[in-house]
Amino acid sequence: MLSNTKIFVFDVDGVLIDSTEECLVVAWNAHQDYMGKANYITHPMESNNEYADHFRQLRNYVRKMDEYFLVFNCSSNEINSQNEYETRLLQLNQSKMKIFGEKFFNARSRLKSKDKSKWIGLHYIYPGIRELIHVVNKKYPIYIVTGKDKNSVLYFLDYFEIEINPNNIYDKEIAKNKFLALEEISHIENVENYKITFLDDNVMHLLDAQDKGFNVLMADWGYGMAEHFALAKQRNIETISIKKLIECLKQTS
Repeated sequence: MLSNTKIFVFDVDGVLIDSTEECLVVAWNAHQDYMGKANYITHPMESNNEYADHFRQLRNYVRKMDEYFLVFNCSSNEINSQNEYETRLLQLNQSKMKIFGEKFFNARSRLKSKDKSKWIGLHYIYPGIRELIHVVNKKYPIYIVTGKDKNSVLYFLDYFEIEINPNNIYDKEIAKNKFLALEEISHIENVENYKITFLDDNVMHLLDAQDKGFNVLMADWGYGMAEHFALAKQRNIETISIKKLIECLKQTS
């Protein structure tokens, strides 16, 4: 599993931190902007239960922030599988989706600027992550590949006391596609793809990387769904817990 690893790459959402509540709030506010309204919220409890439940139903499928546009353009009974999600996503107006994505990041910046302590309070570090990063740091260079902006990631790292080199963050501006970011890391570090281990909680991010020879692992915490775990098993992608990963790292020479 890790015998050939030289570089370790982490996703952020669903691996290092749980940002469900923050994304729920920001998506609501972005849609307010999109509709020309200003009924902004700062906490999930300020939204209605129907929206919150619908958001959480689709959250685990989302790969990029502009995909949250679908939350406001489908009903709860339309999406019950990855195929249904992909089909419905393709039916959206791509230009409008892009506009929503821009408003999403603007809404996040506004929320963060207004009250940074309240904003960070919508995020939660997963138990065991600090120890995991500490153990990995002893063995390999660590990179981050994420759809978030770099400033937010830097704030998470500082706030949650996670030690990762800021220069090794591939954010939304660089990592338009996580697979392409992995290839860039492979080029920069001058190592073969199979020597890079990529950990993500969304199996859809792992498939292309696996096809191109990267060593991939699926986190069993975060936003994983039964359908995704089944697909990972079908594709021979190992699903692993934080505890087991730490144990494997300590045993790896």
